[in-house]
Amino acid sequence: SIASRIMDGQVPFRDFRIEYPIFALLPVLIPGLLSQLAGGSFESYACWFVLQNLVLGLVTASMISRLDASGKALPRYLIATLFAFPIFLFRFDPFPALLTLIAIANVSRKPFVAGMSLMASVATKLYGIVLVPVFGLYYVFNRDIRRMLGLMAGIVCICAILLGGVAWFRMDAAADFMHYHLLRGIQIESLAGGILLLLE
Repeated sequence: SIASRIMDGQVPFRDFRIEYPIFALLPVLIPGLLSQLAGGSFESYACWFVLQNLVLGLVTASMISRLDASGKALPRYLIATLFAFPIFLFRFDPFPALLTLIAIANVSRKPFVAGMSLMASVATKLYGIVLVPVFGLYYVFNRDIRRMLGLMAGIVCICAILLGGVAWFRMDAAADFMHYHLLRGIQIESLAGGILLLLE
């Protein structure tokens, strides 16, 4: 697995290739590190991965309940999660979803945090990139250049961290995940799917 390879000293995008962006390594690696406390078996890794997603889901639900004054969004989120529960537990999608929600929650109050969180979500799964022009238009219509610059600064900060890590660890194949995306059909969580949803 990806986690075991990294813990064996291999560097992703240099010693082996993966089909996801670089920040996708975080929700994969964290359960792998924790599973070492229980002997490093596949069963312990799966348990930690499920626990991680449950925690991410609960944090997301908590944020939705605070942000939604109407009280309609949380039941919809819970119902959708329940229907997709077997998939929800064993994919890393709750991680970029939470990052995207953090970006949305902070777009008007803390644009720098919003920019960092949005770029981190894009660097985990690309679909979040469709929010960049949406946030930009929000600032333009509100004539809030200062907050737009804050958003851009947050995006640049994460980009600098990513590029620094790629250069430091010599991840020469860091952009190869795009090749895998081009071979896929259009999925709702893909970049193309996100663009189509935005246009709709």
